[in-house]
Amino acid sequence: GHTLPVSVKTRIGVDDNDTIEFLLDYIGRLVKAGCRSFIIHARKVYTKGLSPAQNRSVPPLNYHKVYALCEAFPHCTFWLNGGLRSLVDARRVAYGAAITGFSEDRNAILKENDIEDGAPCELCQPHGIAPSPHLSPSNLHGVMLGRLAMDNPCAFADVDRYFFGQERNPCRTRRDLIERYATWVERVYPRRCCDDDPAVTLGRSLGVEHIPRVRNCCPVCREYYGEEKENPCIDDGLDEGTTVGDAVNNSQYAMSQVRHRRHARKCPGAKMVSSVIDRPLKPVLGVFFGQKGNANFRRELHRLSRDMNVRNCGPGYILRKSIEFVSPEVLDKQFAKCDC
Repeated sequence: GHTLPVSVKTRIGVDDNDTIEFLLDYIGRLVKAGCRSFIIHARKVYTKGLSPAQNRSVPPLNYHKVYALCEAFPHCTFWLNGGLRSLVDARRVAYGAAITGFSEDRNAILKENDIEDGAPCELCQPHGIAPSPHLSPSNLHGVMLGRLAMDNPCAFADVDRYFFGQERNPCRTRRDLIERYATWVERVYPRRCCDDDPAVTLGRSLGVEHIPRVRNCCPVCREYYGEEKENPCIDDGLDEGTTVGDAVNNSQYAMSQVRHRRHARKCPGAKMVSSVIDRPLKPVLGVFFGQKGNANFRRELHRLSRDMNVRNCGPGYILRKSIEFVSPEVLDKQFAKCDC
């Protein structure tokens, strides 16, 4: 049999099938099939009458059904999803409302807080049930936050320290964050304005071993890269030991050649397809959420990503150029800590 581990993400019910008995039976069938890891969205889903967006907020939250699954299947691991709007909410659910640090004894707190579960809270009212007031089940390994990460990624600025107990966070300001991310983007999606090779970047793998730069910068990106002293080759993104022939034989790469030809007809001269530009820029769209200059930043990011005169300078350059529309006060403002 297969040994590849499998995880399942599911909701606690669908339409009228929303009883705890239905949920226990459903998860039990998956456990018998060999699954041991579950991400549970603590809402049921309505297949009719609600849009996908409404299904993320209208159905009531019920965290206690997730706790019931943890108790019924102690040999499985669970992650809770749904209704978590901050790191404070996430830690409260993942570790339990009683926890204030990372050194408390679980059994002692459970005994001290031996009270009935089920009291509503401000987070869930009027559509749900509060997280457990004591430490959460030991096999509740964590939580999942999707919408918050998309809308306001800087809400996670304190996650290393506040949630995982590290001594400090890697970034103190949005400028730190953008600088580190732009450096990573430039390494993974190198700019193509400084070579004479006609190959088109279709993803992290170019399908060729090396593309040597013939100049350090172009007139467009000289302000950021004009002082480079090295003349590095562009990494093709292939694993060490992978040959060009291996890439060509890969079905995904072969399909990408269709995109290559279509791109060459549509955007002559542009050596980076739109998806290569958009993919690394999407995670930073909300970096300035709620901050002055957010609209200008997003507008410039979109404009430059569609400018064929800038396209070959790569997503790293586009990101660096776009933050010029954000004030230094916002860029250098330190992230707030969750417990301050």
